[in-house]
Formats: sequence, C-alpha cells, structure tokens
Amino acid sequence: MNKKRLEKEGSKWIKEGIISEEQLQAILNRYVKEDKSYLLVVLSALLVSISIIVFIFSDWSDITNVSRITVMILMMFIFYVSGFYFERKNPGKNQTESPGKKQTYSRSQIIGISLIVLGYVTFGATLLLTLYVYDVQLMSAWPFTVWSLVGIMLYIIVPNRFLFTVALLVTIYGQFHQSLTNATFDYFIFFLFFFVYFHYAYHRGNSIIRYIFSIGLTLQLLLLTINELSNFYWFMLFLLVIYGLSIVLPKDTFRKQMMQVTVLSLLFYKIFETITIQETYTLENLTLQPSFFIFHTIFFFGIAFLLLLINRKELITLLLFIPLFFLPIAYLFIIISLFLYSIYWMIYGFQKDDNNKMILGIFSFLLSVFTVIVQYAWETINKSLFFLIAGLILFGISVLLERRRRKEEGDTNR
Repeated sequence: MNKKRLEKEGSKWIKEGIISEEQLQAILNRYVKEDKSYLLVVLSALLVSISIIVFIFSDWSDITNVSRITVMILMMFIFYVSGFYFERKNPGKNQTESPGKKQTYSRSQIIGISLIVLGYVTFGATLLLTLYVYDVQLMSAWPFTVWSLVGIMLYIIVPNRFLFTVALLVTIYGQFHQSLTNATFDYFIFFLFFFVYFHYAYHRGNSIIRYIFSIGLTLQLLLLTINELSNFYWFMLFLLVIYGLSIVLPKDTFRKQMMQVTVLSLLFYKIFETITIQETYTLENLTLQPSFFIFHTIFFFGIAFLLLLINRKELITLLLFIPLFFLPIAYLFIIISLFLYSIYWMIYGFQKDDNNKMILGIFSFLLSVFTVIVQYAWETINKSLFFLIAGLILFGISVLLERRRRKEEGDTNR
C-alpha cells in the first residue's frame, strides 16, 4: 500500500475509532517516499545503448574502418572512466548486494553505473563492428561468450543488478544469434549461463532477474532441442528436469519463479504437441528413441517421490509430463489431461482461497479451450455447442464451490 492510500484509509480508521491520530502519524512516518528519478537515468542509458548499436552499423562510407573502430574504443574508454569515477564518488547507504536487503544508491552512483553499462554495451558493439567490417565468418558464438564474460567480471567489480540484467540478456541473445545464423547450439554459452549466471541470479538476484533467468534457461533448452535433437519430445524431458530443479531449490522465491515459468512453458508445449501429432507426415517421421523413455521414467518417478515428501498438491502437474504423443488419437488424451489439470487447480484455488492457483487453473482452462478450438472439436461439433459446454463446466464448478462456501460459513456461525 502506498503512502497516499494509507493516509486516506487511516483517516477512516480514526473516524471508526480503530486507531488514534498519533498512531496514524507514527505509521505514516515509517513510509519514506522513494525517489523514482533514477528510472529516467536508467531509461536514458538503455536508449543510448540502442542508439550505439544502431549507430555502429550505419553507413560510414566516408570514414575508414580503422577510424570507426578507434572512435568506438575511445567512446568505450570515456564511458568506463567517467562511470567508475561517478560510481565511487558518493557511496550509497547499502552498496553491497545481499539477499532480502534493498539496494540504495546515491544519484552519482546511479549515473556511474549507467555509464558503465554504456561502456559494456559499447565494448560488445565494437567487437561486433570489428568482425563486421573485416568480414569475419563466425562458426561459433565466441564474440558473445567474450561479451558475456566481460559482463560477469564487471558485475563482480560493480555488483549492480541493472548491469547483471544487461549481461544476462546479452548471454541469452548470444545463444539465439548462434541458432539463427548457424543453426547450432553453443554449449559453452549454455554452461556459462547455467553455472556462472545461475550462481549470481540465485544468491543476489531479485524477482525480475530470476524470471529472466528462468525464461532464458527454458528458451536455451528449446534451442537445444531444435538444433541438436531430431525429435521435439525431448523438450518435455528438459522441462521435467527444470521442474525437478525448481522443487529442490532451497530458496522459496527462486523456486516459485522457476516453477511458474516451467509450468507455463509446459502448457504451451502441450498445445504444440496436439498440433504436431495430428500431422500425418510428422507421425510417419517420428522416431521413438528408447533413451528418452529411460531418462524420462527415472526423472518422472524421482520427482514424484520428491513431491510426495515435499508438496503433494503439485503431483497433478506430473499429469502433463506423461508422454502421450505415441498413443493412438493422442491429441484427445492430451486435451483431456489439460482439462483435468485446469479443473483441479480451479477447484483447489477456490477451496483454499489461493488466487495464484485459481488464476493458473483458469488460464490453463482457457488454453485447453483454445486447443480444442484449433483442433478436432472445431471441425466435428457445432461451434456454439462447444462454447456452451465449456461455459456450463465453469458455471457448474462455481455453483459447487459456492455451496461449499455457504456450508462452511453456516458451520462456523453455529
């Protein structure tokens, strides 16, 4: 609750006699207005970074290649020197990043960090420019590996989350660039991302960094499946491994964020699966690899055992990890599993008053409906009848839950 809203609510509490005016003032004094002007500095740094990248690839026909590179190196040097000067000028109250503590920076520090980020972006842009002007053919993503390593070293020197986020995005993009240009997967970038960046994201990252890391990990495993493996179903095994990792993570916040990203990725994968397995050509060319089923079985039952010990209500998620793609009319079984999963979480969310699970259930139900629309049911049943059935299912669930709620309220009043 922000301070203005708290002040309005507090005046009502005073009239109702809940608190005194002195108590309200004491509460309001605990809320210090935060200076948000630093966001303008950060935004300006991002815009300048984009302009630098666009600038280096613009038409410099009247300037020699050596001059172009020299100008970029000079710019990078100026950004770094001025950045470190301002960053060390007026230290904030809490310079060291630590879990659970909010960072506070002086204005000069914010400017300094922004300039260091600009220097970091300029370094990468200069490296790419050098390769571009001398027409160097890249067979690997080593420039992005170097760029990523420089980013993590800068973060060790200046432990700032804005800098770490930029370096994290560079690492993710490096894998995408390798996939788009060479249709291969760079394992070195992946190991750098998974082991080095994971360490700092886990111990020092905030919720935004952890979401970015989780999304980046999922996307990299998707690129691994596309470029290195011949069958799409390996991606489900990778998601199962990430889901297992999210279960055993000691830190609750990272566990929650990684699990959310994994489940959402799994839901979209199941939609893709229903579309893919309906194509006759795909089924005819689908190779069932025994190694997949061996690894999948080991991880599946291992994670099921962990959930029995740690969090039994999440066992329903394993329903979506059951490989059904090789069965006859597999798309029908997949759609049924999606509906069962969504209905379970809707009922659980209403019963336990858990908004997150309720939203997950509703969202997965809508995805299930969408899947049916674009698949079998859209062509074989009346379209209006399908929507009527879906609406009646939701209405029936709401009626049953409302009856249960009233019954519980009646028992409580007695």
